[in-house]
Amino acid sequence: MADTRDALRSITESIENELKRLEIWDEEPPSAEALKSQEPFCFDTLGFAQWMQWIFLPRVQEVVENERDMPAQSDVHTYTEEVLKNTDYESEQLLFLIKTFDEIVATGGDPATAEN
Repeated sequence: MADTRDALRSITESIENELKRLEIWDEEPPSAEALKSQEPFCFDTLGFAQWMQWIFLPRVQEVVENERDMPAQSDVHTYTEEVLKNTDYESEQLLFLIKTFDEIVATGGDPATAEN
């Protein structure tokens, strides 16, 4: 399980760095009201990058740091692919990193064993 947590820690750092490289990382958080959305991915109150930065990454980091149970699966890649298909972002690396995240979750730490 420690290997999985190390892999998740590493991939979330890489995702954060990629969001910064793409210049879609915000210095200021959204309003508290926007963060309280009950909709999947907070799509009604946050943009994709805001959701990644202020909801997704902190939740994953909390799970890792507090040694909480990991989900059995993740499909953030599908959402990301859909959101980014109509943007001008150079998103190939971000999509790769998020797919790797999903694979780490699915395989318990070894994305090489994930089914394609």
